[in-house]
Amino acid sequence: MAQRIERKPPELEIEVRFLMLHNTKVMMNPHAVYVNCDGAMDYDTMNTGGIGFIISFPDSVALKPIPISIGRYIGGNIEIYELEALIQAMKETLKVFEENHEILKNINQIIFITDRYGLREEDKTSAYKIRSWRSNKWRNHEGKPIKNHKLLDELDKTRKKLSEKTYARISIEYRPRKQNKIADKLSKKGKSEGLILDKLSKKDRKLEDENLMELKSSILYLRKRTNYR
Repeated sequence: MAQRIERKPPELEIEVRFLMLHNTKVMMNPHAVYVNCDGAMDYDTMNTGGIGFIISFPDSVALKPIPISIGRYIGGNIEIYELEALIQAMKETLKVFEENHEILKNINQIIFITDRYGLREEDKTSAYKIRSWRSNKWRNHEGKPIKNHKLLDELDKTRKKLSEKTYARISIEYRPRKQNKIADKLSKKGKSEGLILDKLSKKDRKLEDENLMELKSSILYLRKRTNYR
């Protein structure tokens, strides 16, 4: 597992206050739990990255916001880190709900925020699209392979488990980066202060590699059939 870094107040106290005040304008559902997520990456030779998220509760719940940084990862790309942030945030949110069942039992919606437009639920993280790609062996309607399909598969299964355990509707919504500042800072902290661990470079093997192996097998088969050397 990558190293987890949790910053506690007072270091984050001012930033969290700002987030809560700012989110009164951004959050549309005052009764939902909001989880702002982000991934950060250095464009170096190892593509060093980190993830961060903060779980915020409505005023009716007597729980303080939970900020978490996780890192460092290497070998990924920015979409991989953004997906990993959503997945780890969902897992942590499930843990929080299990540990605070009585306090959170009336929450009926959990909204995950990403500042990557393509990962909103109307796009690449759509449950309908993911299940369609899964049934089509992770290819789209044109037969092209879906990138980062293993992470999308894990996200969909984690989202389903979270919904079943909490009885809440789970959604993934887009916000611009200026409305996701705390998660951005937490992901950068994970990137810069965590222990290096190559986790994501092998987590999502590309379908192109699988296709190449199939092609090589076919060539060997044909060579045997034609006695070609």
